[in-house]
Amino acid sequence: MPKKLTTFTLWGSGVLDLRYADFTSTEVDIRAYSIMGAQTILLPPEVNVEIHGHRVMGGFDRKVVGEGTRGAPTVRIRGFSLWGDVGIKRKPRKPRK
Repeated sequence: MPKKLTTFTLWGSGVLDLRYADFTSTEVDIRAYSIMGAQTILLPPEVNVEIHGHRVMGGFDRKVVGEGTRGAPTVRIRGFSLWGDVGIKRKPRKPRK
């Protein structure tokens, strides 16, 4: 997982699934931008989350802010949504078969 990452949606949708990412840094900065589109960022339950997003006639999810497991990486999500949506969810990993 890179230390910095930018996502952008325009008139479409996308999913950034970080549940299986190899976090090599203790801090990860994600810039998320959505214009008339939607994106979902899936995070594993143990990461710490900070969200600083702005929205105009759209949504920028802040429900998952908070601490995960002590010593786990911190994911900082910043960005902007215009007539769109940036959804952020903690979701457990699927069990391996």
